[in-house]
Amino acid sequence: MRILITCFLLAFMISSMAMAEECKDIDFTLDADNIRALGLDTGAGYLDITGASDSEDIEVHARACADSRRQLDEMDVLYQRRGNTWEVETEVGNARDGFSVFSLFDFNSQARIDMDVRVPAGLLLEVDDGSGAINVRNVTGELRIEDGSGSIGISQFTGPVDIDDGSGGIDVHDVNGQVHVNDGSGSITIARAMDVTVRDGSGSIAIRDIEGNVHIPDDGSGSIRIEGVS
Repeated sequence: MRILITCFLLAFMISSMAMAEECKDIDFTLDADNIRALGLDTGAGYLDITGASDSEDIEVHARACADSRRQLDEMDVLYQRRGNTWEVETEVGNARDGFSVFSLFDFNSQARIDMDVRVPAGLLLEVDDGSGAINVRNVTGELRIEDGSGSIGISQFTGPVDIDDGSGGIDVHDVNGQVHVNDGSGSITIARAMDVTVRDGSGSIAIRDIEGNVHIPDDGSGSIRIEGVS
């Protein structure tokens, strides 16, 4: 019995040393001339979108990380132009190095692609995200987010914002445009925006300093606080 325990402990120690994270950078630029919209289909990993007042191009800087080189080699960021729309999609792949005794201790196996995107003004941004944090700031255009889980932060945005979220906290502030939120669960904070509509399953709602109207037609559970509506 002692020998068996010792072997498993040794395997665990070797596995921990062998599971060093492998990463690679994926960078590219897309010509935004005559482009109306940018679609982003992302999975695990954060997504950060910022406005680029000094550029007319769409710049993508991604970092893919996995537990093994084999899985990392299958990960990529794909892009395709369809008419006046660029579509960008992360591809994680399912490659594993096969079964071994070390895989029994691989509790934290997770591949992800973190992505920073710089966009010019005037685009429709359509985000379809599986999991991971989303941050959007200093952008002029139109924003539509469909998110499974993970926090969402939006600030300094000029244009309408529409969020359909499964779970995770939502923080929206300094938006010169209408804000519509359909949320499953998680706290919602909205400040300094125009004409806010919120449909919420559960979680607290805090809304303040709104120019226009505030509508909350559906709220499941959680506190609601509204201040400074004009």
